[in-house]
Amino acid sequence: MKLHRLSVLSTLFGIGMLGVGLWVQATLTSAEIYALQNDVTLNNQSTFVGASMVPQDALRTGARSRAELIFNEGTLVRTGEGTTFRFPAGQRSFELIDGSTLLMIRPGLGASRINTPEANIVASGTALFVQHDAASDASVVGVLTESPAGPVTVTSRDGEVSVQLNAGQFVSVANGAVGFVENFILPVFYDTVDMAVGLAPGDTAYVALQPAAIQATLNAV
Repeated sequence: MKLHRLSVLSTLFGIGMLGVGLWVQATLTSAEIYALQNDVTLNNQSTFVGASMVPQDALRTGARSRAELIFNEGTLVRTGEGTTFRFPAGQRSFELIDGSTLLMIRPGLGASRINTPEANIVASGTALFVQHDAASDASVVGVLTESPAGPVTVTSRDGEVSVQLNAGQFVSVANGAVGFVENFILPVFYDTVDMAVGLAPGDTAYVALQPAAIQATLNAV
């Protein structure tokens, strides 16, 4: 898939919801797969709803496939098709190797880091999407909600260039170069990107159908 500046508005993500337990601490120790569709593997083995993911496990989705995770401290992660995703031990950090993901991070949990081969991202208490296309060595990062902790910071892989993003802004990082901060229309994103389900302001009917642990994060974000 060739990455374009606004491809995120029409090519990311999927949907689905089931339930899991409540979070107990801010450090990431495990995640539970609470929804999946089609071809999803964990460490190259077919996986299932309710499976546990621990540090360094590799979650992969095939074509027309998706998975959704809830972490022990309440962070929700939704992965799109063609995605490879994992998280390291002892950190608040996520790694997107290829593909697309949408993260919903509860306020008050501290800063989370999301790394791609092109970009290093720091976010607190917000919802954001991250896409990386390994074929073109390019990443896109966009922010959906404002955070009481401030903007999301996106830094190039060499650490030399950083930009800050507020809700409705995105940036591309390709071949070591950080692009211009640009705007996208949030209502269009909510209407056209399946994986944003439940995040649009006023989308209370959808949220009310979810288990308590999922509701808590959606409402907080």
